[in-house]
Amino acid sequence: MGTWFGTSPRGCFIPAIYEVPGTVTSGAWKNQKDGLENIYNKTWLYNVVNAVSDYTADNTGSSDASTAVSNAITAANGAVFLPAGTYKLSNIALKPGLTIFGEGRATKLIPNNGTTDNIFVFGNDDSNVLIHSLYFYGDGTDVLGSYGFGIYISATAGHECENIRVMGCEFENFSDSGVRCAGGIKKSWFVDNYLHDNTDGGTGSADLNFLGTVEDVTIQGNRCLSVNDTGIRCIPTGSIRKIRIIGNTSIGHDEKGIAISTA
Repeated sequence: MGTWFGTSPRGCFIPAIYEVPGTVTSGAWKNQKDGLENIYNKTWLYNVVNAVSDYTADNTGSSDASTAVSNAITAANGAVFLPAGTYKLSNIALKPGLTIFGEGRATKLIPNNGTTDNIFVFGNDDSNVLIHSLYFYGDGTDVLGSYGFGIYISATAGHECENIRVMGCEFENFSDSGVRCAGGIKKSWFVDNYLHDNTDGGTGSADLNFLGTVEDVTIQGNRCLSVNDTGIRCIPTGSIRKIRIIGNTSIGHDEKGIAISTA
């Protein structure tokens, strides 16, 4: 199952696959060579903001929860917890150093307006972010390359996002990409995510879609089972190097399971 650190719901649930024996030292994120067992810096586990009880985010799916969740992120000095429920969200900007997590499939995130909204967005220099145990559910009306992604990264050259971790999340019913990295990303992990039943929004659609600079990135243990063009697509406009694609499953796509090409 896993372990709660701290007192629920102010603590944090770590899925069993990521449990770490002993104490993890504080400070910067671990280097990739240390492996997945050290990805969690537990110094934030006792400083968790609950978006519902602390900032009255609606988790019934009946109203837009964007302002409350954004306020929780702004106030957080560590992590934001989204308890079980359904959250309507519009282009939630994540900040450097943030951890945001939920209770797996029980924490469902949907776009407030699928024709104009992404759920989470990264801008320039938004680094050191951990996203885990969340269920992203699109409305199937997004347009290729424009909007409607579960996670959208748009950092420009020279301001790439680094140390981004998307782990143990689920992405369903997006008509382009569950995760779209249109901007640059470095030293990051996409691990043990489940991307399925995403539809074909047009040429270039993919469950995991990397289009900008891609350097020192691990893509591991993901399950991609959709009918869009590609499961994992790394065809960047910038540089591509040190990509590790390990132990993924990609089934049912129109064109390729995995597509990689240099700029």
